[in-house]
Amino acid sequence: LRLGTSVNRALFDTNGRLIAFFMFVSPDTAHVGFLDMLRVGIVLQAPFLFGFGVVRRLLSTKNEFDRMEQEILAENEYVPMIKLERMVVCPDVQGKGIGS
Repeated sequence: LRLGTSVNRALFDTNGRLIAFFMFVSPDTAHVGFLDMLRVGIVLQAPFLFGFGVVRRLLSTKNEFDRMEQEILAENEYVPMIKLERMVVCPDVQGKGIGS
């Protein structure tokens, strides 16, 4: 859903192997809602691929995250900010300061 934006960053080692990925979301990036997930097929395909319980937990977690995010933004008077939405680091380089 956000591949067309300039928010994705990758880190490679000297051999060209991907070792970390970061997704920064700028304030002008559109929010991914239920209709967006429906449009790209996440909501319709995921239950058959992963089970209905997994999708229910995914949507529940997303709703809770969205609620908490709005609460934090309200406490900070909705000051525009860039958010780190995703971060993954290869297990063999974890604990070596990448992403710290």
